[in-house]
Amino acid sequence: MAAHFGLGFPQGGRIGVTVFFALSGYLITALLLAERRESGHIDLRAFWIRRGRRLLPALFVLIAVFLAYHLLRGGFRQAVPAALVTAFYLANYADNLGVNLGLLSHTWSLAVEEQFYLWWPLALIALLAWRPRFASVIVVLAAFGVAAVNMFSIVTGASFFFPISRGDALLGGAALAILGVGGVRWTLPLGLGGVILVSLLPGNPAWIYVVAAALGVLVVAGAEGSILAWPPLVFVGKISYSLYLWHQPAERMLAAFLPKFPLPVMIAIDTGVSLALALASYHVIESRFRRRSSPGERPLPILPLEPSTTGAIVARPVAEPDVRRT
Repeated sequence: MAAHFGLGFPQGGRIGVTVFFALSGYLITALLLAERRESGHIDLRAFWIRRGRRLLPALFVLIAVFLAYHLLRGGFRQAVPAALVTAFYLANYADNLGVNLGLLSHTWSLAVEEQFYLWWPLALIALLAWRPRFASVIVVLAAFGVAAVNMFSIVTGASFFFPISRGDALLGGAALAILGVGGVRWTLPLGLGGVILVSLLPGNPAWIYVVAAALGVLVVAGAEGSILAWPPLVFVGKISYSLYLWHQPAERMLAAFLPKFPLPVMIAIDTGVSLALALASYHVIESRFRRRSSPGERPLPILPLEPSTTGAIVARPVAEPDVRRT
């Protein structure tokens, strides 16, 4: 948000989404492994239904507001392709499709995440069926392989938006879940300090993607039981999806309607409006659909996972968190 509001973080947006990808890889893998441990299998249909109910309603409301905005302001014909590309989670390929996303340009990272939700459960099931004892090693090697490709500048330009190019962060987070790495105290300050430092770097160096992925993995590894459990941050975390959806469109719409205020005033207005929209979206849309359940569906606990001495994936017994926040 600070990068989008123009606070002078040249790498801020790309660092932020990369940390987000590492967290997403960890969370989804932990959920899938917990289900496999408890029931003996992974129900892909139920998993995808949960993800759809979690993500689609709020996104569809944003798309409807986007179309209404262009119906009033003009450019509705050009807005329809952007709405369709976003609704089908193809926003990361918008440039390739010749579509201008406009107010929805930030949804490219959501598209990457949704595409990860499609292929990673299938890959994980195959991996656990093929080589369960070496699953963690294979995932770690895959993450390092993508990082090596990124480091040597093979991934540039539009390919930054491709899911495989973000595999170092996504698979790095997944590896943490398989290995059961969490609550490592020294990694969080190192990761957050690195995030701030690297966000201030100018230019567009290719290695920034790899560094961002490594920092994301460090942040996720140290998040458990850290300052991130501070109630105000937990509150922001609860509404973070809606805040992600609304903050950039709100900033651009306000810039179109309001006179030019000084930057601090605009940031205060943008933040207030974004929070109000996120709260409304969370309570009116997200919470309503997340409380519904499919036939036979039950919530999944998120338990830290660790390899046993034989290499098999087992769970550490810990208190079960409130899964409704997940």
